[in-house]
Amino acid sequence: MFLTRLGPSAKAIITGDLSQIDLPYTQQSGLKKSIDMLDHLDGITTVYLTAEDVVRHRLVKEIIKAYQEMDERAVAKKLKEQEEREAREAQKNEKSDLT
Repeated sequence: MFLTRLGPSAKAIITGDLSQIDLPYTQQSGLKKSIDMLDHLDGITTVYLTAEDVVRHRLVKEIIKAYQEMDERAVAKKLKEQEEREAREAQKNEKSDLT
C-alpha cells in the first residue's frame, strides 16, 4: 500500500531501528530485508545513526553504545564459531582422505 501512494515527485522517509528487532532468529526483519534488497537502487539512501547522533540524556548514549558493543561481540563470537566448525570439518575431510 505504501508504494502505491508515492507520486512522481514524492519523497518519503522510513525510520526504523535494527537494534530493536524482537523477531525469532529464524525470521528476518522486514526493515533489514528492505534495506538489503533496495539500498543499491538510485534514489534510495540508507542513513545509519550512531550514539553520537543521539541528542538525549548522556545515559541514553551510553546504553546505545553498550548494546552496540554487545552486538559486535556477538558477531565476532559467531564468526569465530563458524571458523572453528569449518576447521573441524576440514580436519575430518583430511583424515577421511588419508584412509
